[in-house]
Amino acid sequence: MLIFDFKKDFYQNLLQQRVVIFCSIEVDSVAACKILLSLFHTDSVSYSLIPVFTLHDLEDQYLQQSKYFDLFILINCGANFDLVELLSPEEKNTFFVIDYRRPLALSCIYTDQFKILVRESESVSNIPEVADLAREDNPDDENEENLEPTSKRTKFDEGRLLRKALKRKEKREWELKRERLLHEYFEYEYYSVSSSELLFELAWRLSKDSNLLLWFGIVGMTDHWLNHKITKTQYCERSEFLGIHVRRLNAVYDNQDDNAVSVDCMKISSQKELKLHLYKHWSLWDSCYNTLFVYSHFKVMHFKILSWLVKDVHPKIGFRPYGQQSNEDTAEDRFFAAMDSLSYRNCDVLSEYISHAKHFLQQVSEQINNVLATSRTIHTGPFLVLTLTEDDLTVNYFQSIEALQFIGRSILTCLVANSPRYVQLPLVLIGPCLHDPQNLLISGFIPIAASDETTNNFFGRAFEQAAERCSITLNACHFEQSVVEINSEDKLKFMDSLITLLK
Repeated sequence: MLIFDFKKDFYQNLLQQRVVIFCSIEVDSVAACKILLSLFHTDSVSYSLIPVFTLHDLEDQYLQQSKYFDLFILINCGANFDLVELLSPEEKNTFFVIDYRRPLALSCIYTDQFKILVRESESVSNIPEVADLAREDNPDDENEENLEPTSKRTKFDEGRLLRKALKRKEKREWELKRERLLHEYFEYEYYSVSSSELLFELAWRLSKDSNLLLWFGIVGMTDHWLNHKITKTQYCERSEFLGIHVRRLNAVYDNQDDNAVSVDCMKISSQKELKLHLYKHWSLWDSCYNTLFVYSHFKVMHFKILSWLVKDVHPKIGFRPYGQQSNEDTAEDRFFAAMDSLSYRNCDVLSEYISHAKHFLQQVSEQINNVLATSRTIHTGPFLVLTLTEDDLTVNYFQSIEALQFIGRSILTCLVANSPRYVQLPLVLIGPCLHDPQNLLISGFIPIAASDETTNNFFGRAFEQAAERCSITLNACHFEQSVVEINSEDKLKFMDSLITLLK
């Protein structure tokens, strides 16, 4: 069930209730959760917050919590999957789903138990109608088809045979139309507006917005931009929308002297900056070297160009190595630490995780150098294939699907910069699965040539069809449909099937 009035159909139903929040472990989810919890604290809404990493975690946690609670909120965890079949909820349970992933599962759309928050401006015209998906045959027609044919060909018999033929033709046309509609609807995976922007809009309509909540919305939107979940055009449009709120909430400070503003007062200003990773937190050289745009366009992976940059362009100043993140931290620990880091009062936590981000970007650069130097990418015809092993430096970051996708997109961009003939080719990245050593983690990336105009990813549907063709088990337990797991023994069979499918 789609709901467009967030205030009436969503938030007012939560007041004076006990709510369980299931939240995926990603940046937009953390920002969205901070906005929602701020509203809950204002209105004294009791809640339990449970981070979930995969669909299996969501199922297990729901089974535990459903014994005690009836109201659930899902943030970025499963709107594009059949949650009705996965959770098998009781009739008394109600789910509010906030998710930017599309397409939405039809079972959730046409079930009153699941209420999906959708912005009014979002187009829903591509959602098939119920009449086009479900059909009830007339029992009288079935009984007529089961009648024994008489030996005597009467006019009545000819009429009955004609009606049967027309019924079969009508049913076949309906089945073909249904198949076509489902194929068009589920063909691509794409992204809508971020959940943090959606919840900031709710706070605005409740007249409870602030600079802090606006900042959370900006963080979620920027995360989508940096991780290629929105195009440049979409980023500019959404920046303009949030910019209106920036000017509205900060107009009171424009004519005031900075010394007249309270120390504990938060102010947001908008200005254009270079798209360089963390360039205010380390040297200009390190920021340029570890930024994908500069790295690929200047072809820093080549030694001669690297030497030229060192000597003539960017002086290397202030660099020092940073330690790795402790492997003892669980995904839940990192989730709550990320929530703490978004508070401007916890600068120490933020500074610590900025150091981890620097180390991650350095490892990505090293991994790109390693891939290009060893020529490990295989051109299969319809797409490129790259396999990362447990010895690769970046393997520790495979616990995060967002980090995996960032690494894959970075590698594909540099491959295209190094060999422009690959600009029309997608990439399939294969790596080890840390939580199950018997499985492989497979992720698909659309061609660079198409990424500037669209974020539509066809690999989710392609992986599913390839697995059906070769009769292997596909473990689609991640919230991204373009990221799946297969048994390592089925790798060759699955890849052959995928190559045949995409040729």
